[in-house]
Amino acid sequence: QQQPSIHSCATNEWDVHRARRQLRRASDECRRRGLKLASRWASEQLMGLAAPPSRSTGSSAVEEDQLSEEENCQPNDVELYALSLFDLGEYSRAAHVLSSSSSTAPNNQNSAAEETNASA
Repeated sequence: QQQPSIHSCATNEWDVHRARRQLRRASDECRRRGLKLASRWASEQLMGLAAPPSRSTGSSAVEEDQLSEEENCQPNDVELYALSLFDLGEYSRAAHVLSSSSSTAPNNQNSAAEETNASA
């Protein structure tokens, strides 16, 4: 019996969560080694991936706890992308990426609404 090769396309399914973890790790490793363009490329690919689908109900609570702990210790995808831009000296792009992401955050929407109400 022949084992399927790594490059075999037997199924069209792939693990988005695994791809996101690998891209995060690649971006971080490249940044640590001084490979700034490679770090930006990996973080851009990460930003381009669709939002991860919700976990299936079949996954265990232990797996989800491990994933959430790992993700909470790491910078989020936007911060990772902004950091890679900052390392390349693209300060205005990094600022734009961070300000765009913070303007859509739920907490900032609430504070903006409060400021609008207070000024009225």
